[in-house]
Amino acid sequence: MKLQELFDVPGELNWSRLDVFEMFATEIPIKWSKTLPGLEGAFSIEDNDYIIKIEPGTFQNFSFANIAFCRVDDTGEEEYELTNDTKNPAKVLGAIINGVNKKINEFELDAIVFAASNNVEKRMKFYNKLANKFVKNFGRIITDVPACNGKFTILISSKIPKSDRDAFVELLKTRSK
Repeated sequence: MKLQELFDVPGELNWSRLDVFEMFATEIPIKWSKTLPGLEGAFSIEDNDYIIKIEPGTFQNFSFANIAFCRVDDTGEEEYELTNDTKNPAKVLGAIINGVNKKINEFELDAIVFAASNNVEKRMKFYNKLANKFVKNFGRIITDVPACNGKFTILISSKIPKSDRDAFVELLKTRSK
């Protein structure tokens, strides 16, 4: 069996075949707007519409943001299912990565949370890769934190004491119930 075949799973996003250079170089105009409780960034690629959500919060003495994304269907409904039906998933993922990277730099954040409640394993693969892109800005990454309706990946500042990090993780586990 070739190494390439290990990564090929029918119907799933094929990380090994994504054009990584295109993904990290993709600059798509994103229209950001304030919402409750945070920000939404809308963009389109190949006649598909997408939304990035940044939802800020506070815990004890530090600030965090939950990051989410979805596709918008033809009726305007948000679809959080991961699909592989776009011609260029690297471009979509690049728009999300670069859009989030630019926008979160406008905040003073101590932590970023990526949560998955459906298609958990697929989304966590992406979220863990996304988190690794930003880890240098935070210092600590806590991956695949189980919760009753999914999993979390958390980027958190190494300046936050371990006891506070642990309390934050426990809070996220219980809030997801």
